[in-house]
Amino acid sequence: MSADQLQALENRAYASWELGELLEAAELFIAAERLESELASTRGPFAKANRSILHRARGAYCLWDAGEFERARPILYAVALFDWKQGRLWGDRHDAEKAYSRLVLEAAASGNEDSFSALWVAASARGRELDYPFPTIVPVQKKLLAAALALRRKDVCQDILANLNAKLLAKHHDLQLLKAQAEALCSEA
Repeated sequence: MSADQLQALENRAYASWELGELLEAAELFIAAERLESELASTRGPFAKANRSILHRARGAYCLWDAGEFERARPILYAVALFDWKQGRLWGDRHDAEKAYSRLVLEAAASGNEDSFSALWVAASARGRELDYPFPTIVPVQKKLLAAALALRRKDVCQDILANLNAKLLAKHHDLQLLKAQAEALCSEA
């Protein structure tokens, strides 16, 4: 197997993902994970980092978004807890947020307050460990603000409001509306 074959596999996976062919994309990402692991095992210790966790993460996102929650859940936990510094993938640590956000949203959607709270605390702590406050990614902030509003969680709204970037906020009217709703909730007695 070669780096060219890996690149072709990655291209097919991303194309399937963009087309909404989530299960096919997941299988392609999982195959890319295996191939990258094989290729990385032949490289020296100071060569290119093993990026297989990134393929694994994308496979999990596709599985999750296709409704394959049971298959995706353990992978999401592995991604959330991956040692990004040791793996020499520090610049990709935002994938921990992407993984945790799906788990937090599942707990919110199921109305499981205990799970939601535990996951929120874990995701926030992980964000601090990674020097990447949870949540920072705008689409994730939107989803989690909507969930916090639905659950009437002032504490979570306050956490998210503290992480909003004013420059990015100006570009997202839907986030501005969610911000106003969260501020109104937080100001209630």
